[in-house]
Amino acid sequence: MSLEVLGLSNPEAGAYRALTEVPWSNAADLATRLELGNAEALDLLEALVKHHLAVRRPGEQYAAVRPAVALGALVADRADGLRAAEAAVADLESTFQEARRSQMPDAVLDIVHGPNEVAARLQQIQLNARREVLSLVKAPVAVISSTENGAEDVAMNRGVTYRVVLERAMLQEEPRLAQEIQRTQAAGGQARIAATVPTKMFIVDREIALVPLGIGTAPVKSAFLLGASGLLDALVALFEAVWDGAQDIDLGPPGVDVPGSLAAGLTPEDRTLLTLLLAGMTDDAVARELGISARTVQRRIRLLLDYAHVETRLQLGYAAARGGWAAGIQPPTG
Repeated sequence: MSLEVLGLSNPEAGAYRALTEVPWSNAADLATRLELGNAEALDLLEALVKHHLAVRRPGEQYAAVRPAVALGALVADRADGLRAAEAAVADLESTFQEARRSQMPDAVLDIVHGPNEVAARLQQIQLNARREVLSLVKAPVAVISSTENGAEDVAMNRGVTYRVVLERAMLQEEPRLAQEIQRTQAAGGQARIAATVPTKMFIVDREIALVPLGIGTAPVKSAFLLGASGLLDALVALFEAVWDGAQDIDLGPPGVDVPGSLAAGLTPEDRTLLTLLLAGMTDDAVARELGISARTVQRRIRLLLDYAHVETRLQLGYAAARGGWAAGIQPPTG
């Protein structure tokens, strides 16, 4: 345990530790052990007496008070102080909200101005997360890139779950985002991709949300912090609807190269590959046509299955036709 958190200075904490190692000590002995001057050692011993961590004995000797007794009292005092601080925070929060009640709806906890302040608030609410974070990510990068979001690592290490839906254009804007997705998934997070997402937003524990005030693809310059309310419930429902309609991203474990075609959407080669497959060509024939190996064809098909969020080639064919991914192929009827 760090004794400094109980209000002791670093020298006082060191002196108390040294005093617990012997039945008693005087200033000269303590000075020798801690490599201090006698006067400084005596001042530390007197400070410990003042903190009720040591007692004087006859012959200018000092003995440590039993830690369970002495430190237990300090811990109790500090706990009382923390409870008082919590009450003060609640009182200040009430005052803060009351002062702004006439300026904004009850559900809005705060309005944050400036990209740096928005980024700082985003980090703060992540660090306070207890259970989950839900996020919609829309191009351009909001205020803080995935590689700069250290709060995400801290939260995930505490067991906070992340679910993120990214707009496909994000993968074009941030070339390294695919590797960040791999890292997040390896840590237990989940990510999906959608052609578009309606807005940028960040929801923590379904209790608080950070939503930009700008519209469309404008850079985030200000945002409002939204508390528990019907509006927040609606944003959670919006996230779940977007999540249900998005496609899983399966990019493999960290360190595995991510093909550029998935990072930028379907390439012309992907479309040609789909067209040839749906025309009935075998993997070997497609490989010869495209000048690649059959193994590469199979790997591309696996990635396309993941991209389409389907399990079989038949389902891939339907998805390709429905999405217009392969020229000349019509969706099955019936």
